[in-house]
Amino acid sequence: MNSHVIRGAFQHRIAPIRIVRGYRSRLAAVLLGLGVLQALYVLLIAGVGYLTWLYTLSTLGFGVSLNLVTITFYVGPPVVGLIVILFLLKPLLIRPSRAPQPLQLARDHEPLLFDFVECVCGALGSPRPSRIFVDLRVNASASVPGWRGLFLGHLDLTIGLPLAAGMTLPQFTGVLSHEFGHFAQRTGLRSYFLIQSIQQWFGRVVHQRDGVDAWLDRQCDRRDWRIKAVAHLATFAVKASRKYLSLLMKAGAWISTAFSRQMEFDADRHEVAIVGVNVFQQTSRQIALLSHGLNLAWKDLAQDWSVGRLPEDLAQLAATHTQLLSDEASEQILSMEDNQISGRWDTHPCTFDRMINARAAGFEGIFHLEGVARSLFSDFQGLCRKASVHHYQTILKVEDDAVRLVPALEAIANAEAEREYEAAVQQLFSATSGFCSRWFRLPAETPRLLDEEENQNLADSCFDVRAYDQSVQTNMLHFAALIIRQSGIPVNPTSFRLPAADLETIRHEESVTTRNLNQAMEERRESATHIAHRIESTVARLLNGELGVAIPASRCTEIPDLKAAWISYGVLAQMQDEVMEVRRHYFAVQIVRENAGLFPAAVCANLIDDLETQAVSEIDRIVGRTVELHATVTFDPKLPLTIGGQLDAPGHSRTERIQSFLARIDVLLARLLGQLCWFTVAACPINEFHQPEDVSA
Repeated sequence: MNSHVIRGAFQHRIAPIRIVRGYRSRLAAVLLGLGVLQALYVLLIAGVGYLTWLYTLSTLGFGVSLNLVTITFYVGPPVVGLIVILFLLKPLLIRPSRAPQPLQLARDHEPLLFDFVECVCGALGSPRPSRIFVDLRVNASASVPGWRGLFLGHLDLTIGLPLAAGMTLPQFTGVLSHEFGHFAQRTGLRSYFLIQSIQQWFGRVVHQRDGVDAWLDRQCDRRDWRIKAVAHLATFAVKASRKYLSLLMKAGAWISTAFSRQMEFDADRHEVAIVGVNVFQQTSRQIALLSHGLNLAWKDLAQDWSVGRLPEDLAQLAATHTQLLSDEASEQILSMEDNQISGRWDTHPCTFDRMINARAAGFEGIFHLEGVARSLFSDFQGLCRKASVHHYQTILKVEDDAVRLVPALEAIANAEAEREYEAAVQQLFSATSGFCSRWFRLPAETPRLLDEEENQNLADSCFDVRAYDQSVQTNMLHFAALIIRQSGIPVNPTSFRLPAADLETIRHEESVTTRNLNQAMEERRESATHIAHRIESTVARLLNGELGVAIPASRCTEIPDLKAAWISYGVLAQMQDEVMEVRRHYFAVQIVRENAGLFPAAVCANLIDDLETQAVSEIDRIVGRTVELHATVTFDPKLPLTIGGQLDAPGHSRTERIQSFLARIDVLLARLLGQLCWFTVAACPINEFHQPEDVSA
């Protein structure tokens, strides 16, 4: 494909899209609401300032002598007024941190894409974007780049690479036409930018906590009652101001959402004018499927990240996941999409309403060039890799040498293997591998070949996941309460599921729930004895050559190392109690951090330091017990994860080490159990193999 072909596909320019009835009235309502919100905000600041000044003038005429008591009544309210004014002016005084910018494209590197964009804009009669960015969302967006862009008339276009990876050229053209339809809205787009900016302004004041809030919290803990009184009064006034501004935020959302939906309808009509109704419908369905595929890709990324890997091409991974969706899954996703209805607070109308609007437009479309969207890019695969790395570095803050980037096909193969492992665990336990691997144990020795009576499959056991999770949560809450109470800080018994808040009661409840949790784990191990026997016997027969596993010749996933999986899981499963101790200490750290304002600064710092020190010491003991274990867990054939060497993260902060350890040990145990279960359910006698041309032993 070249520029000449693209220009030939846009020989006709569509007639200007007429604004539908009600568009101007809604725009006028938005602008009026914008002015009202600004006036109410300024009125609040002026009101606080006026009351502060009035009180100050009135107190000057009282003639009351100053002393340690009366000075609080003279100085306190004016100080509160100044604090509230400072709080309301925070967006002016404190500049927000800039969000990382997506990857910007240069015309020299993507000449065909820029020519294509100019052709679409020319056909629609819309302004051309000043800059083009790419990111990893299943979305494209038209935006005003800040206040400078508002006054200079600049517009930015951001393209989600998963769209280009999973769409045909007509579908992708429809997406761009929709965004350029927003460009054509001009006054509407700029008005929407203004009201969104005001919403973000209010959001910063209402939700963002900063140094002012922390300073007020510290003053509320001061021993001097006069300072505490002023600080508490200021805190109350700040909360009242936040409540007032939150109401303005809701009013702004109510004003803008209806207009936003109308803007989407208008942009859809631009899209239909270019590609037609049929392609518009195909595009809507494909976006829903690609969104699901991207969610699967993010799940893969989260799990692989904990073991030192990331997909080098997230866009292709999302597109491949979408292609691999079963017909049943696709129909379910599309059915849910079709059954949605537009809500009062939705900024975008539902698919059903958009289709009615598109059909009513009556356009047939002018663009009929076939092909795939990725053909518009000079090196699409290289661009996707670059955008993925850019996202990892700027958003996830991943260091270059911290992970290994794996190809999308390898990531897909690993994800498929994980699903096989999880299905095997579900078949044996009727529960997830993440749940079972926290208590299920296998012997840390050579597997035995059990006789038939010992290996018989007993009645299926029912493992109550919710009850177990409740036991764990309650025990960790009691442990955190005990730690906090021992430091001299009172606790709310209701928040920690306690009958009373005295130290003896908390100590007794923590002891009881710890004993109950250990008992619950032992009961589940006893109930799963027949599963443990079946796994052990199967592994023994596989290692002895009595059984084999039929593998389809088309399988591209590495076969796990059975012996390493057995030895590794057996050893690590014996440390489940120690891992639980790490988890309890880290949970207590999180509770203390979330409630730091209730602690004296020194007590809070010392408590966090003690808890993290104990957690890291426990981690060191766990890792130390595995140093002599020579088995290697085959997470990745090219980057094996040894048991003794990489469970912790030396060189990082203690918090990062604890987070890394818990994430990795959870994935490690779950994957090892999944591999053993997969071998167990897939094993069969050698003499039962058929059609050797289709399978390999």
